[in-house]
Amino acid sequence: MKIDAHAQKCSSPQSLVGTIHRFGEKGVLYEVVRPANESSVIIRVLDTGEKIAYPIVNVKQDPSE
Repeated sequence: MKIDAHAQKCSSPQSLVGTIHRFGEKGVLYEVVRPANESSVIIRVLDTGEKIAYPIVNVKQDPSE
């Protein structure tokens, strides 16, 4: 099965950098800072400034702002 370049870019960790999301519907906001590895990114929780590794699959499920 062939995946087009646009689909690959949209699913890459780098494409998430700079995006703002919310933990669930009413959770706090976070920003994707950089890729950590193939399956997670480093996020910064906007309320606290804390930076942590977070699974990409979760980022894609969380609402974006």
